[in-house]
Amino acid sequence: MFGEENALWRADDRGKPSERKAGQKAAKGGGERRAEVILKLRDIRRIGKLAERSKAVAMEAGQADDQPFMPHAPQFRPAGTHRKLAFQLAALSAVGPFCIDAYLPSMPEIASTFGVGLAAVQQTLTAYMVPFAVMTLWHGAISDAFGRRRVILILLGLFVGASLGCALSPSFSSLLICRMLQGLTAGAGMVIGRAIIRDVIQGDEAQRMMALVTTIFAVAPAVAPVIGGWLHHWFGWRAVFVFMTVFAT
Repeated sequence: MFGEENALWRADDRGKPSERKAGQKAAKGGGERRAEVILKLRDIRRIGKLAERSKAVAMEAGQADDQPFMPHAPQFRPAGTHRKLAFQLAALSAVGPFCIDAYLPSMPEIASTFGVGLAAVQQTLTAYMVPFAVMTLWHGAISDAFGRRRVILILLGLFVGASLGCALSPSFSSLLICRMLQGLTAGAGMVIGRAIIRDVIQGDEAQRMMALVTTIFAVAPAVAPVIGGWLHHWFGWRAVFVFMTVFAT
């Protein structure tokens, strides 16, 4: 493209001898002001030709008429086309906080089922929270190394298996182990979901989607005990973990 621009400049110089002579004559006759005006007009004509040429090249490259020529600029979808993705990421972000509070109304029955004290059942909450907090530091790095989709699908699959294991636990120790596995995998949706927003969306739409995800993340702990309490009342404490399995699926 630079060679074509230089050719336009040389062609412009060769094709306008009258303007050069007029400028030189005006300068010799004391009309320096007129000479400057003539030279500026010639420069404006050159710039106009270069702009037309750049616009033509941009149109050939598929760029819009009202956008600058940026052949390597990333293309983003217009606002409103990520609504489905927004709800999916919001649901993924709600998995972690929902699993913290949903089974709290069932703790007394869990204690009576396995013949342990209420203090021992509360350890299942600690077994969930500690790996959940630790893995939030690593989900992003792991997804950077192996890909967002692959990592989130694997971790969701492990979470589904852990939730099903909690629902079918024959002993308190197995319930404790499955809760730890839940904690290791439940934070993936929250961390990787925000990374996906950063990757595929920009500007005002990214801010709106991030606000939606944050709102769902804040509402989930308030709604979880209500849903868990009704499930426990209707079907028993194992139904709470079955609901977690279905929700993640």
